[in-house]
Amino acid sequence: MVHRSRGAFTLIELLVVVGIIALLLSILLPTLSRVREQAKRTACASNMRQIMYAAMIYSRENKGGWYITTGTYSDDSLEALIPWYIKDPKVAICPATQNQIDLRVTATAGGVTYYPHLRTPAGHAGVANGHSYEIFCWAGRAEYPDGVKITKEYCMTYKTVRRPSETFIILDYDQGYGNTMNNWPEKVDNHGEKGINLGFVDGHVEFPDRAGFVRALLTSRHPWPCNDNTADLARALAAVKGLKNTGGWAGKWWYQ
Repeated sequence: MVHRSRGAFTLIELLVVVGIIALLLSILLPTLSRVREQAKRTACASNMRQIMYAAMIYSRENKGGWYITTGTYSDDSLEALIPWYIKDPKVAICPATQNQIDLRVTATAGGVTYYPHLRTPAGHAGVANGHSYEIFCWAGRAEYPDGVKITKEYCMTYKTVRRPSETFIILDYDQGYGNTMNNWPEKVDNHGEKGINLGFVDGHVEFPDRAGFVRALLTSRHPWPCNDNTADLARALAAVKGLKNTGGWAGKWWYQ
């Protein structure tokens, strides 16, 4: 029997193999990236559901019926829920961010010791020292598309929310840093520009795109971003077909 040895690969053969590998990577990497982001988005939604369930229980156990104790429109504290109703502080961290909560870090004000990382969110998705979510517990001044007119802001409670499945009170944190738009899905935010996680009072979570987010704000009685920024207003109106406004964010809204 004659044994023939196989020679080494030629340069052309090696280039063909390298080209095939490069082609496969170019196909697979975007898919893997989307899968990773979807997993992070799903984990974030799970965290948000846990926070909402805790808020629902808390609202039934305090006399005011508050979902989350908040003193002002801009208060984003989760101290009423963690670690009392939710033991693991990591529930307040979106896995798509670099945010961190360390309960060993405390501060004192007015003789009361508190956890700074639970009281305020991190500055944005790329930094530590704070949680990942924003609280929208206040109904804002405006005349809404369903004809309801609110002339004075008030804190939402389980007694005042009439449509729990249509009212969100927690969302991915976004304060519009670095010349970005406040409360508007963009690349720098928790889940990029495709959408934003919203936690509703009945416990479910949705991930609407920009247009869906604007509609959810109005249905939830949240005029946003609670100031009369003309550029922001124009962008919101452009995102939702048929949406009209007069008088700015706190003015009249309707669908045509």
